[in-house]
Amino acid sequence: MEGKFTFYYVQLPSLERPSWNYFRDAQRRLLSQVPGSYMAITSDLGHPTDVHFPDKIPVGERLARLALNKTYGRSIVASGPLVKSAKMSGKYIRIDFNNSQGLNTLRRRRYRDLN
Repeated sequence: MEGKFTFYYVQLPSLERPSWNYFRDAQRRLLSQVPGSYMAITSDLGHPTDVHFPDKIPVGERLARLALNKTYGRSIVASGPLVKSAKMSGKYIRIDFNNSQGLNTLRRRRYRDLN
């Protein structure tokens, strides 16, 4: 097989299942393992007990934005923030994101304040 192919896929939405976050993380890790792959994130969509939520329009729009940017070179924001790394440092957790221009928090919170 010759040529480069682009692969777009949809990360499954959030569900109330104990192992679901590990499965979704495995989907995220594919981005660094499969060249030319792009993922539409849907953690903010759907219902906590139904993986097949009925409103497909937001998913299609997210895939379209990825394709317009990555395949057709349009200068648009193609994706929201995506976790790049997380590291524990003493009492703090440092989380770095891709696609995070303009992302900020209301205030810096200490790790112990989260418990």
